Amino acid sequence: PYAGTRTVLLEPTHGFTASFETVVFAIQALGYQVLLAHPERVAEVQSDPNRLIPLIERGVLMQLTAEALTGAQGGRMQRLCETLVAHRLIQVIATDTHRPDVRPPLLAPARARAADLIGEHAAAALVDTTPAAILATAPVQPPSPQPLARGWRFR
Repeated sequence: PYAGTRTVLLEPTHGFTASFETVVFAIQALGYQVLLAHPERVAEVQSDPNRLIPLIERGVLMQLTAEALTGAQGGRMQRLCETLVAHRLIQVIATDTHRPDVRPPLLAPARARAADLIGEHAAAALVDTTPAAILATAPVQPPSPQPLARGWRFR
């Protein structure tokens, strides 16, 4: 978990397999909050973003990569990320900075794009309020996800 918190950052490198969902449940059963990194990279999410809804309803928080929302990972990925943000399927936006000398932590452009999509207050929650609550071990009450209509396609 993050230092002094009950939040664990998970990355589903092999997608939403049965074993992955079992691990998520086991972590939650131990009293930890799960924060899922890079849901936009998961093939199941790309084919059907509504796959995030059951996890969100179980209390899993989704952390979107800022660079994906701003187009640095291509227009197709940006459109997916915009859809995820607009439908309230994301609770945190963060950089993917593992080493700032290799990949600078640029969060302001993603916050601005999120504000264009969902308003300044909601965008602030994604980059400031919710991450601060996680680090303070305070409750997080994200807005309800809005399902996408059937027939949505990752183009």
